[in-house]
Amino acid sequence: MALFEVKPKFYYEPHLDMTDKNKCVDLTEYLELVKAIDGDSSLTTNDKNFFKILATRFIVFKYEKLADLYASTKDANIKRWLEALKSVIVDTDKAIESGYFKYLNDYSMLLEDIVDEK
Repeated sequence: MALFEVKPKFYYEPHLDMTDKNKCVDLTEYLELVKAIDGDSSLTTNDKNFFKILATRFIVFKYEKLADLYASTKDANIKRWLEALKSVIVDTDKAIESGYFKYLNDYSMLLEDIVDEK
């Protein structure tokens, strides 16, 4: 038996009407880093582009709000893209089959190994 039983919540009950996509993403830290990178004259254009790509890891996605957006919109294209980008999970069987939740089991096993080593 795994040390931690991870049971993902496969459902979400939307609780607000989301129409502003900007509320789904926090770019604050990312934009500060991009400004600093652009201001560094010691970097080449190629280096700046590379570091801007690395800085994208500081973009914060608010998945609860993305779920609200998905539930609120009638635009099938927006829903399709939210699903394609794995921003929301609508079909849990398909997500499990495609390995989307595999990392949960792997992570649980890793934690168990770490605890066993002590």
